[in-house]
Amino acid sequence: MIVELINGEINIWATGSSIPCLSIYMPMWFVNCDVLFKEEDIDMEVEYWENRGKRLKRLRKEG
Repeated sequence: MIVELINGEINIWATGSSIPCLSIYMPMWFVNCDVLFKEEDIDMEVEYWENRGKRLKRLRKEG
């Protein structure tokens, strides 16, 4: 995660993955939002995280 403060504005850049060094950073803004993800999306979020972990393990074996 990268956080920058410019002229009083906070910008957050994050990958949302377990392997940030191999991922694309995307901007995140929290505007009128109380939660980071919706309860009904949790399965999709966990699957994304686990798939990134599997890719990292494959990269380590190949490297």
